Amino acid sequence: MKLNHYLVVLLMISTLWMANAHAGSYECHAPVAAHENPNVTRGDFSAAVKFDEMKLTPTTVGFGATANRADEITIVDGKLLLVRGGKAGLNARNQPSPNEGAVVLVSGTPAVWREAGKVDGVSSFDSLNFALDNAVDDMKCDGSAVVPFKIVGHAKSVHWSVVNGPNKEVMNANNDVDVVIVGVYAKTDKEHLHMVKGYNLHAHVYLPTDGVAGHIQEVELEDGGMLYLPAAK
Repeated sequence: MKLNHYLVVLLMISTLWMANAHAGSYECHAPVAAHENPNVTRGDFSAAVKFDEMKLTPTTVGFGATANRADEITIVDGKLLLVRGGKAGLNARNQPSPNEGAVVLVSGTPAVWREAGKVDGVSSFDSLNFALDNAVDDMKCDGSAVVPFKIVGHAKSVHWSVVNGPNKEVMNANNDVDVVIVGVYAKTDKEHLHMVKGYNLHAHVYLPTDGVAGHIQEVELEDGGMLYLPAAK
């Protein structure tokens, strides 16, 4: 009995140590930058930041809109995607024009991404938010956490949109596609960081087969996608 009791206590200590080590391996406040033209409410959609002023690294993810909301911005692994909807379909490009910039841009640049486990049970945007709530709780972060994230997986369906001018969004839907979901999670300063109203995240989807990306409206993922979170230095 004494031996069994000793083994149980040892197991509890070991489990606690591993949990603390796991929690300490992630960064609750990875570098995140937010730019927005303060005069947007007055109808000024000119650039708040120029693309040539930004330093993108292979770990950078982000989202936003170009000046005059002409294109939806998605940043995946440091690569800029500018996507515009039109009568002929979606137009995607990676190279901005000289002096081109963003009216809104939120980007996160972890020092290193680390696998944080498989993502299961995501059948809606609500459950995507719930999955990120749980992941950040597991990181032992407090309410001030600002956490860029990335999910690499396969979507049963995804509904997403791109801006097409100041007052119009082009809606898109895809089924049975590989996806990379990128975004930022935060419970505080949500307006400045452009969290979706009523949620703790803002997420974009990149479809690598088609080379397009945009703002997620709804999503259903196959179980087994991999979540990546910022690793602590």
